[in-house]
Amino acid sequence: MRSLYQILSRGAETQEILTWIEDVTRERGIDLSDFEIQQSTNSRVYAVPASSTAIIGTEKVGDIAADTSFLYVVVDNAGVLRWQRVATATF
Repeated sequence: MRSLYQILSRGAETQEILTWIEDVTRERGIDLSDFEIQQSTNSRVYAVPASSTAIIGTEKVGDIAADTSFLYVVVDNAGVLRWQRVATATF
């Protein structure tokens, strides 16, 4: 958050209120602009890795892969990206 909005007093004058609305609108425009230029936070799906260290360089935390036996997820292990897997089963 870039800034906190001013709290208006109960007896705020009309001009104070209009100025506050202009400030909030301007800040909201900045918020929306920041949101529109952010990179996607969606996970990407990869081919099943050969090992836990088979990081090719484009992966990020939360990326996934799957086969019939395991679900694989990229995790941050003390600053090092690694694949971890969990066995799947029917229920």
